[in-house]
Amino acid sequence: MKPLELTMTAFGPYCGAEKINFTQIANNSLFLITGPTGAGKTTIFDAICYALYGETSGNVRSGESLKSGYSSGEDLTSVSFRFQLRDKEYYIERSPRQEKRKAKGEGYTSHNGNAVLVISGRDKPIVGIKKVNEEIAELIGLNAQQFRQIMMIPQGSFQELLTAPSKDREEILKTLFNTAIFSRIQWALKERENSLTSSINSRILVRNTHIKSITARENTELGDEINSDTPHAERVLELLRQKITEDKKIQTELKKSLKTIDNERKAAAAEKEESPSSKN
Repeated sequence: MKPLELTMTAFGPYCGAEKINFTQIANNSLFLITGPTGAGKTTIFDAICYALYGETSGNVRSGESLKSGYSSGEDLTSVSFRFQLRDKEYYIERSPRQEKRKAKGEGYTSHNGNAVLVISGRDKPIVGIKKVNEEIAELIGLNAQQFRQIMMIPQGSFQELLTAPSKDREEILKTLFNTAIFSRIQWALKERENSLTSSINSRILVRNTHIKSITARENTELGDEINSDTPHAERVLELLRQKITEDKKIQTELKKSLKTIDNERKAAAAEKEESPSSKN
């Protein structure tokens, strides 16, 4: 946001209309408002914050209490603020609920508070406190408290940001740097993590069920691994491979033994047929 012009009428210590032309600062993005105590420095911050949000920079005074005590009572208290935001110019004027001295006769008349926002490029202004507040909140992206902590540094109030609770600072920095997209990415990754974790746990359950169904018989080491609370699949597979290799060796030996026995049987049968007793 770049301030262009601020006008305060019967506002705070200023009994008349005071105008500040910020365009004289040219393109300086950082400037200092200085002066002796009581010179009205904080009032400038109050006026800017009040014009935008209807609250003062310190949030200690309501709009109704901002009417200048030095005013004759015939002027209505108001603040107008012209500023530039994202290459577009805005003009906002706001006045609090107040009493005004009657032009004729005795007494005062009541005036309700009002706010008007004019946006360059739009035909019609936005009128009404509620509508203007909603539009400002959307345009600036900060609430009144965040605006006071970040955009203005009155009377050392920058320490409010530095000493604010971690949650408040987090929200402010999220707004400043528009990190909402990263929050959405973080949420999507968390959802993906939860889905993958659920899938993995389901597969582990199925795997362990299959492992528990394996019969170890006399293989004590395999039996201990299968019956453990958290069986290691790779160790079970390793032991099963060893068992399969051992079984294949036994199978090979048995085949050899069977073949030897079969050959011996055939030889005995042939010898029996050729013996004299079998011929008689």
